[in-house]
Amino acid sequence: MQHPNTEQRNLAGLTPSEQVALNTAGCMLLRELFGKTSSSLNVDWLAIDTTRKTAILTIARQPRDALMHATLSALPHQQREAIRLAVIALDYQKLFRCGCDTKAWHPAPTTRAIGDIERLKKERTKKMQMKHAVLAANQIVQSGPRAIGQ
Repeated sequence: MQHPNTEQRNLAGLTPSEQVALNTAGCMLLRELFGKTSSSLNVDWLAIDTTRKTAILTIARQPRDALMHATLSALPHQQREAIRLAVIALDYQKLFRCGCDTKAWHPAPTTRAIGDIERLKKERTKKMQMKHAVLAANQIVQSGPRAIGQ
């Protein structure tokens, strides 16, 4: 004898509302992967100057080293939310095309492919590495000649 089931489930064992949520998440992931509706949040973050990023990350109490060139959309939700609240506290919403309010980041009217974001990240990383190398070389030159082994 079959037991009466109050919830309908499909072959995967999901309720209709669970299936809709799964389908929606899958479609959004595909759109982002193909660059059709990727967020401008990452591009805008990379475009912000270092002093403003430092201020945002300090207010958000987040580590600066890892996040200065990070892709915000890849960060865990809590870190993204801390950064969003810091952006609001500093009134820097206009730095982001998408903008944000006290509840969430807003979608941007224009999009950019993920490949462009990764290229910008690599360019900025190379630029920072070159800057550090120049500073190190400058310090070596200024310290003058040293005896071998010092």
